[in-house]
Parts: sequence; C-alpha cells; structure tokens
Amino acid sequence: IGKILDKYENSSIGEELAIAGEGVENEDTETLNKLETISLDYKNLALDLSHVTVPRGIAGYHLDLINSYDKIGTALEHIIESVENPLVGLSGTGMYNRYVLESEEAINMIEENLIANGIIQQE
Repeated sequence: IGKILDKYENSSIGEELAIAGEGVENEDTETLNKLETISLDYKNLALDLSHVTVPRGIAGYHLDLINSYDKIGTALEHIIESVENPLVGLSGTGMYNRYVLESEEAINMIEENLIANGIIQQE
C-alpha cells in the first residue's frame, strides 16, 4: 500500500478545498477545472487500492476506503460545475464532505484493526 500512496505523493490530493474555494469565490471555471486532475487521482487511487489483497479482518474497511475515494472523485466532478450549475456544485460539496468523513472512518478502523492484531505499532 505504501508504494501506491507514494505514487500519489506529488499529486494535488489534499489541495482540492483551496482550489474549489478559490474557484467558487471568484466564479472562475478555469480554477475549478484544476479539480479534474485531482478527481482522476482519487479515482485512480481507488482503482490501485482495489488490486491490493488485504487480511479478511479489514477487507470491509478496505472496500469502504476504495469506494469513498472513488466517490470523492465523483464529488469533485460535481464541484467543477459550481459556477455553471450551482445546484450540482452544492450537491458535490455535500457528497465530498460525506465521503471524506467515510474515508477517514475507514482509515481509522483499518489502523485500529492492524494495531489490535499486532501488525503495526500504535503511534
């Protein structure tokens, strides 16, 4: 999994809120279009993670994480439409918030399971 995450280390994942905020505030579709690359990165990250075999105890959380990342990518596609179709953009913002929370929950559950089973050390 580390190799997959390293692959996206130089991507703009994590910068989407600043880009979306700037684009919506300035009604700048060019800025919002920068979200296309980040959306694709999230979807590719989900795809890459789907090829990883994980222990049965975390398989459900792993799937939740994959699905959340894919849906974050879709949410960003909706946010891109914020200037031209504010309702779609607003819907995308709600989706984004929901799936970011779901991804964080999945990560926390994976970490807790790996710690409980002695696979990783608690920080």
